[in-house]
Amino acid sequence: MKILRALFLLLLAFLSPALADEVTLVPVEFSPGQSSVVIKGSIKGHQSISYTLGAEAGQVLRIMLRAKGATSFNLYAPGRKLGDEALAIGELNDQRFEGVLPQSGVYTINVFLNRAAARRQETSRFTLELALPKKAALNAPVANDFADGLQGGPDFWRVTAGTNPAAMRKAPSAQANIVIQFDEGAMLRNRGCRMVDGVRWCQVEFPGDASAVGWMRGTRLREGAPPAGDALVPGTLFHATGTVPCALAQGQPVMPCRFGVVRQGSGRAAVTIFLPGGTERIIRFENGVPSSADTTATVRLSFTRRADLFLISINAERYEIPQAVVNGG
Repeated sequence: MKILRALFLLLLAFLSPALADEVTLVPVEFSPGQSSVVIKGSIKGHQSISYTLGAEAGQVLRIMLRAKGATSFNLYAPGRKLGDEALAIGELNDQRFEGVLPQSGVYTINVFLNRAAARRQETSRFTLELALPKKAALNAPVANDFADGLQGGPDFWRVTAGTNPAAMRKAPSAQANIVIQFDEGAMLRNRGCRMVDGVRWCQVEFPGDASAVGWMRGTRLREGAPPAGDALVPGTLFHATGTVPCALAQGQPVMPCRFGVVRQGSGRAAVTIFLPGGTERIIRFENGVPSSADTTATVRLSFTRRADLFLISINAERYEIPQAVVNGG
């Protein structure tokens, strides 16, 4: 056994790039809703590229490297570095790997030329295919549909707040400032997840509200979809568009301002009003009534209601928004 291990380590040393080689670090991110990616790259001589990929224990990782010449890859488990014992060596399996990952964390796929080709300063152009399906080993289903993966995932998450609102924070930390809080059932767009100090955090945004972007714990999110039965206006991210009366200064007569609204259901919505000069004002609604706006100045938001019309004041600005804009109909 000791002899076999010694031979393995000798082979690993031959197939690995030297520690002093030029190594480029490239984090890999899957697009929302996708579980695979195709990467094209090139290396020359003693150059190598280390692709880093966050994954969970029990997920199946697939790697395929296509290249002309003496190009190979090594796969390293979380906490391992170049020169350590590799989890997989592409040269030993026709530049392919498929296996169940033993632990959660960031894996490294290092692509390089073998020693002889590197000394000859050869150039290699390669295609690296990576897949990390939302399946555990042997096609078993994932135990739940929480935000339990670090790559890809659905286009939308649904907040599972229970009786306590879930906080969206400015950074992936429980100590970071709160951007906004969401009740049970809110739908948020997925912008990717990562592990921070052993906690899974996901970057999310309230669709149509560019100011409501932040981080939430993965345990507060489940796979979701846009509210059914409320189609988007073609070519936009809005469920409805049009004009509303607005005035931007004290004593200014009202004028028509264009708007777009993203509805979440249950009286939750974000109304984006397009102001002269290319600026925007976003007014958020909770439980069917105005709750906040996106200005960084001191905000004094107030409103009155006349039948089905909200008369909203934000400092000196005034807006008239029908209830139908928020609820549809």
